[in-house]
Amino acid sequence: MKHLFLSLLLSITLFATAQQQGFNYQAAIQKQDGATLHNQEVTLRISLIGQSSNTVYYSETQNSTTNNFGIVSLVIGQGEALSGNFTDIPWESETILISIELKVDNNFVSMGTSPIMAVPYALHATNAVTGTGTAGKIAVWSGDSQLTDVKSFNVNPNVEVISDSTAGDNDPIFEVKNKLGQVVFGVYQAGVRINVDDTNNAKAGKGGFAIGGLSSYKNNDNKFFRVTPDSVRVLLRENQGKAGKGGFAIGGLSSGKEVTQDLFFIDRDSARIYISTDSTKAGKGGFAIGGLSSGKGLPVKNIFVATVDSTKIYVSEETGDGSSGRFTVGGRSTAKGEGKNYFDINTSTVPDTITNQNRVLWYPQKNAFMAGRLYVLSVDSVGENSFSSGYESQAQGDYSQALGYKAVASGTNSTAIGNEAKSTNTNSFALGEKAFAGGIESYAFGRGAKATGQRSFAFGSAAPAGSDGQYAWGEAGAPEATGDFSFAIGNGTKAEGKGSIAMGFKSVASNNFALAMGAANEASGWWSTTMGSTNKASGTWSIAMGAGNKSSGEASTAMGRETTASGDFSTAMGYATQANKKTSTAMGRETTASGENSTVMGYQNTASGEASTAMGRNNIASGQISTAIGYQTTASGQFSTAMGISIKAAKEGSFGIGLSYNSTPPVINTLNTMAIMGGYVGINTVNPGNWRLKVDGIAGGTQAWLLDSDKRLKTNIKPLEDALQSVLKLQGVTFNWKDETNHRPGRNVGFIAQEVKEVLPEIVNGGGKDEQGNEIYYSIEYATLTPVLVEAIKELNAENKSLNEMNKEQNETIEELKGAIKEQKELIDKLFEELKTVNEQLKTK
Repeated sequence: MKHLFLSLLLSITLFATAQQQGFNYQAAIQKQDGATLHNQEVTLRISLIGQSSNTVYYSETQNSTTNNFGIVSLVIGQGEALSGNFTDIPWESETILISIELKVDNNFVSMGTSPIMAVPYALHATNAVTGTGTAGKIAVWSGDSQLTDVKSFNVNPNVEVISDSTAGDNDPIFEVKNKLGQVVFGVYQAGVRINVDDTNNAKAGKGGFAIGGLSSYKNNDNKFFRVTPDSVRVLLRENQGKAGKGGFAIGGLSSGKEVTQDLFFIDRDSARIYISTDSTKAGKGGFAIGGLSSGKGLPVKNIFVATVDSTKIYVSEETGDGSSGRFTVGGRSTAKGEGKNYFDINTSTVPDTITNQNRVLWYPQKNAFMAGRLYVLSVDSVGENSFSSGYESQAQGDYSQALGYKAVASGTNSTAIGNEAKSTNTNSFALGEKAFAGGIESYAFGRGAKATGQRSFAFGSAAPAGSDGQYAWGEAGAPEATGDFSFAIGNGTKAEGKGSIAMGFKSVASNNFALAMGAANEASGWWSTTMGSTNKASGTWSIAMGAGNKSSGEASTAMGRETTASGDFSTAMGYATQANKKTSTAMGRETTASGENSTVMGYQNTASGEASTAMGRNNIASGQISTAIGYQTTASGQFSTAMGISIKAAKEGSFGIGLSYNSTPPVINTLNTMAIMGGYVGINTVNPGNWRLKVDGIAGGTQAWLLDSDKRLKTNIKPLEDALQSVLKLQGVTFNWKDETNHRPGRNVGFIAQEVKEVLPEIVNGGGKDEQGNEIYYSIEYATLTPVLVEAIKELNAENKSLNEMNKEQNETIEELKGAIKEQKELIDKLFEELKTVNEQLKTK
């Protein structure tokens, strides 16, 4: 919120009618920088308070708008009443104070309280008294009923105006204003101010401020002293009338009876120049410092010469009566020998002792120049060809300079400038309040800066505590460069080691050639470096950069935020990483490399085994020369490797690849074992499809491919039926692959998967499309066809056995039939023989 100041204008006039009462009031509203508020709406709260009783007799608010000059005009008594009755104000019995408050951001801010010095007649009329006045006097009513019975004070010879004892520092005692309400002449608590028109308004030629002469002529315009926007002029009347005292004059010396008048005056704190108005023979009217001459007609020797381009003062080196020539501006004294020199140039070889004297002095014993309040105890307190200026400043070293308040330059060629600045060694330089340069060729710049090391440099100042939004900082002292060749720059920085550098806020470089830059950093190791905020580098050649990092190992590096590199040659980078062992490296977030030569990268990984490596997230490599990469993998065995997702390689030489997440990761507990767990694996292909293992190309081995077939692993076991019929339906074919790059070239033997699917769908995989919309080709599990072929052969064997049995029975029957037929044939043959015999017998008969 900007502070506003209310300038109260001395403009109160009567306003009273039969129905309404009040008085006119004007106020000018200004900002803190003096600029007025033009044409702005304001809300004021006015209170009329008894001075002795502190009673608020009446209070109101008024809304108004300032004019082009920032002035607001009100009628007190006509606003919105808050308390009291305007007609009940006891004007006659008590001094009434008016309090003005301005509304700023919904709050009323006090603009000041002052007494109403003149009570409007209409408001006092009901209590008026009568009487006759006295010519040339002003009546002061003290409560009596008749003015003639009260005391009055005489306007002639004196009138005294006394400010109210409760008036504020900015309240006026008396003001004269123009018709615009602007202060032309004002008397205030600490001074008087006259304001002139700065608009170059030439109308009537009355602009500016002038002290003129009295004249009986109308329109007299004699101005002896005038101030306008472009000049200040003092005009002296050349012809002075008899005993004339009128107007304004810088008087002249006169041969008359009158006392000599001073034209230009100097005493202990001023200068005097006397100009004679007498025109005597060989008179040199004006101002002159006379010339030395050894006789009439000889050339004049100039002592003081002023020309257009130079001013010269000549001091004679000739000695006379045991004294050396000199030039002095001194003080008057009525007693002989009590005059004091304020500007003194001489060539005396007698040492001077000067205690707390205001002087401008050439000190010939040391060819030194001094000005101000001097303090010289002895000739040893002044350096050869030195210069000092200010309050009791001392240039004690040869060719030194001391300027300011009690500044001391005691070193040869040293310089001290400022309040109590000190440069105590050769070629040292101190600039600023209480700056101290104590080392040879040291430099201290700023409030309280200290440079005590040889060729050290301190630049900056002490700083108070503070905050800015979410950040806050404590108090900081001045920079200190105590190490030889060190640099301390900023607030509260300290460069304590040789060749060390500390820059920023409260950073400390405490060891040789250390570098600390930023806020509250500490570089305590040889050649250590810190940059950023609250970092610590304590190891030799160590580096800590960022925020809150620590590097304590030799040649260690910690970068980022809250990282720690405690092992020699270790590196920690990122957030909250730790490299605790020699040559270890930790990178990422919350990772730890606690094994020698170990490396860890990623998020929340740990590499604790020697030369171990952990990368990814939540991985642990605890075995010697172990590697854990991926997510939640563990390599605890020596030379072990765990990669992928959720797998543990726990034995020496074990290698595990996890392809899917498991809340309880599988563990490889066999030496020199490789396991791939979960997911689908492709060899020579990036699209294994739904196969756990797919090999594009020729795959081979020295032993058979084994499949699990333990009865204990199976359920719902049933024998195959009609296997022979299924086999009989299959059609074997020969074919060539279209793409022989990833398939066996030349003629091949096999089945068509689509045909096999119609007979044995259980041994056919694929079909449809994958998640990307690609066609999934059919494949045949040829090994699964083996049980079908076995059962088919068994069925065929059973049929063959049955046929064999049938053949055997048929053969036996045939043999029996053959025997029967033989018997029949024998019978037939026998019958034929018998018939033949019968025939022959018949023929014989």
